[in-house]
Amino acid sequence: MKEVIYLGHYDTADNSEENRAYWLASTNKMDYIANSIKKNGYKVTIVSASKTRNKKRCKGHIYQLADNEQLILFPSFGFNGFFSRCLRKIQTDWHLIVYFLKNIQKGQPVIVYHSLTYLKLIIFLKKIINFKLILEVNELYSDVTLDKKTRINEMKIIDVADAYIFSTEILDEKINHAHKRFIINHGTYSVEKPVKDLLFEKNKKHLLYAGTFSKIRGAARAAALSGRFLTSDYHIHLIGTGTADEIEELKRIGRNNLKNGAAAVTIDGLLSGEEYIRFLQSCDLGFNTQLCNATYNDTSFPSKVLSYLSNGLRVVSVRIPVIEKSIVNPLVTYYEGNDPEAIANAVKSIDWSKPYDAKKVVEKMDIDFVNAIGELLNV
Repeated sequence: MKEVIYLGHYDTADNSEENRAYWLASTNKMDYIANSIKKNGYKVTIVSASKTRNKKRCKGHIYQLADNEQLILFPSFGFNGFFSRCLRKIQTDWHLIVYFLKNIQKGQPVIVYHSLTYLKLIIFLKKIINFKLILEVNELYSDVTLDKKTRINEMKIIDVADAYIFSTEILDEKINHAHKRFIINHGTYSVEKPVKDLLFEKNKKHLLYAGTFSKIRGAARAAALSGRFLTSDYHIHLIGTGTADEIEELKRIGRNNLKNGAAAVTIDGLLSGEEYIRFLQSCDLGFNTQLCNATYNDTSFPSKVLSYLSNGLRVVSVRIPVIEKSIVNPLVTYYEGNDPEAIANAVKSIDWSKPYDAKKVVEKMDIDFVNAIGELLNV
């Protein structure tokens, strides 16, 4: 059986004691792509560059994640200051070099999750081994930092890659100057099964914002403020995390709405797993209320949109090109700018009696992606 190596920052919840650095959204997407690869008859080995954030060092492991899928975690020094941070970097790079030289052959497909932490090392190993580098680019970090040096470094690995997995069509237009092969993956195309015992009675329309409560991002605040322009027939739920001040401000908005007979606003905590899925499916609509002029909007697809759609929710989103140019465009109701009243007007414009089947579209996206990544690997 052919093998695909998949490099990224990855760990499992079962290994929480080692407290390795990884991000749940990234591992969820890696899981989905790994499963899609296996459906094409490949074995997948996930090689993790995640280091411990504990003060004590931890050993390396090989975990069998599923049939034809394993995870390799390297030993990691504990973190206790600048010197140990440097040692951890050297240690991880050394283990990656040894693993690649021992286990990867010329022309073998290697998927690399785009990260600045091992960028130069992968370019070096690519020159030595000449494996087939498929670079997974979900965003450009230089679009977030607005740093020219970061952009130069990012383009170096982008230019040496043989093919790409882009999160948006705009990334192809923006950085694929040599017109190399690419496929698009916006996120996880896994339709969730209907749950029983929904949480809310349907005497109101339940609207959901899931994400950060950050004042800088402003997305949760915009969703909450839109309730001023909606009647008490609507209930806005906020799921996520924020500082004490950010949470208090959102509660204050909710209290003001109640006084004025507007839509209720409640903060419903940070949910995950089955609890999160049940909450999503108990709602009717999901908000993507990020700032319309943020630089990262051009190249980063908002993963929450797929979470909403895979659970059957309608979506109200700020109008941004990455969604408009995607296959989910017909399922989205847009508003312009950053005005809460515009958000409310988008909600009120929805014809709730009109047939709506977001899950069917997501199912097609899943089938198409499985076929696309199979073709990419076979070239």
